Amino acid sequence: MVQKIATTFDYNDQRPYFEALTKARPDLNSKALWYRLPETLKWKVKKIEDKLIEKIQKAIKEDNKELIKEVFAEILTTLETWFTDEQVKEIVENLDKFNHNLIVPLNHLKDNDYLLEEFYGPTDAFKDIALQMVTSMVSIIVKEQNKQAIEKAKNGEKWQKLKFIITQTSTSGDTWPAGGSGIEWKDFVMNVIWFPENEATYAQKGQMMRLSKNVKAIPMNTSFSNIQESMLKWNTQNFRDQLKQVIENKLKDLIEKYDLKIEIDAWSFNSINPWRVDGQTIYHSYWILQAKATNLIKDNEEVLEVIPSGNGGHMFSVLMARLQTNQNGKTIVTCNRNNMFYKIIEEGRFQKPEPNSAIDEPSVSMIIEYPNNMIRLFSYAFWEKRAEQITEDFFAWKEVVFSDDERKILKEKLNLVWVEITGKEELQTMGRIFKEYWKLVCPHTANAIAWLEKYRQKSGDKNTKAIISATASAWKFLASIAAWLSFEETSDIESLYKKYKKLESTKEWVEQLLEIIKEKFEKYNQTFSMDIIPENLRQIYENGYKQEQVFSPEDFQTETINFLEEKVAPMFKEQVENLLK
Repeated sequence: MVQKIATTFDYNDQRPYFEALTKARPDLNSKALWYRLPETLKWKVKKIEDKLIEKIQKAIKEDNKELIKEVFAEILTTLETWFTDEQVKEIVENLDKFNHNLIVPLNHLKDNDYLLEEFYGPTDAFKDIALQMVTSMVSIIVKEQNKQAIEKAKNGEKWQKLKFIITQTSTSGDTWPAGGSGIEWKDFVMNVIWFPENEATYAQKGQMMRLSKNVKAIPMNTSFSNIQESMLKWNTQNFRDQLKQVIENKLKDLIEKYDLKIEIDAWSFNSINPWRVDGQTIYHSYWILQAKATNLIKDNEEVLEVIPSGNGGHMFSVLMARLQTNQNGKTIVTCNRNNMFYKIIEEGRFQKPEPNSAIDEPSVSMIIEYPNNMIRLFSYAFWEKRAEQITEDFFAWKEVVFSDDERKILKEKLNLVWVEITGKEELQTMGRIFKEYWKLVCPHTANAIAWLEKYRQKSGDKNTKAIISATASAWKFLASIAAWLSFEETSDIESLYKKYKKLESTKEWVEQLLEIIKEKFEKYNQTFSMDIIPENLRQIYENGYKQEQVFSPEDFQTETINFLEEKVAPMFKEQVENLLK
């Protein structure tokens, strides 16, 4: 079946944005993909640019996060999502969880290179910003729908639907601490996270296992790819009926009293959705305004934007932000050994990777098995039917071949470049940046810096300003830090990294890594203390987390049902009762 492209905003004024937020797909029986038409965003932020820049300048002067939240709210409003002003305010309130008053600050690295530091959120990674906002959006929509249903039921209108969102998430370890943190405590939403016990780092596991209330993280004895496949396999209609039955049993008295019906959406909530793209669009538009507010760039000045780790969603967000702000310049998406993106642009080929393929690199580039954000990019570059055909061929394991004209369109319309950086270069760049500038960067950020240095040298372009997405705290990657700190010119830095990588999985081994790092810091006459590690990570490294049983994919249904029945369904009932009051 050809994958259909369904838009959350089209030229006929049909904007089912709320439906897109609370459903996995427009039709659960199809492979349809929600997609925002980027052209609808042209000049939206540009029209209110002066007012927003003035507000950012005041916020910087006063160190005032509330003003920055107002800027985020006004940019969100330009997306025309149909949220009320009060709801938009509630959505950006989650930005209180960020420990920098500029939320996403721009900081100078060297010469004309700047870091957009995207890691000040509750889980120290760039996905925090969008996923904290998205989960608020979902809860607000469902709560409003249930509020209206309750009001009608109290007035005697029968068979009003109460809606509940039950999400299951597969993660390799990095993405879903952010998503789970956003869902925690939210009304009418539940999340079960499945992650590979042997692939996630100790920090990643700690961030997930510390989540509570309506979120549960469950370690599994299989690979990330297998978890994804298992979730698709076990998320059947019968399973969803069982989840619905649990809620109906818990709310039985209220259902009978008010003649209510229960509706659930049970789906996989991952990071390749259009709402996360919207969230990232907001803060990428904001960095452009921040750069102008601080006189870093001028109107119509070309700026290079460097996105690490082959992230298609990040790329799509940058594209939309540039349309919103009418900002010029190329976007560079850097990769490591996963060179799929390079092949698309330079060789005109696009094909699904082999099952269970993995990348043993310091920064793990995206392995595109579910290429939704790439399909969105193709939809923008070409036309809907061509994007649908590309998707159909991709999922049929066929090689997609782009014509010379199509490759030219991709390069020119998307105005992007894909490049490849090796894992060895990432580690060496981390070390060089520390030794020359006393700044720690994560391997993903190092991937981007390494490309930019090559570009500067090869092109001779020393003057074009460059903004590098610094996507995570370096302290999430202890093995990478220990590897380049311990590296001598005669050593094999990649072997050293693999040796230390094995130490990232338990508390005792993490303590060994921290001792190595402390010793090497002193070698460079730098003082190491646990206080320089972000608090959230420091607590995990120092205090650990409660260990849980490791499950197999066959336990997916049972464990989800048990968690709903024992922990979350009583919370759902209380939330309904609060609306009835």
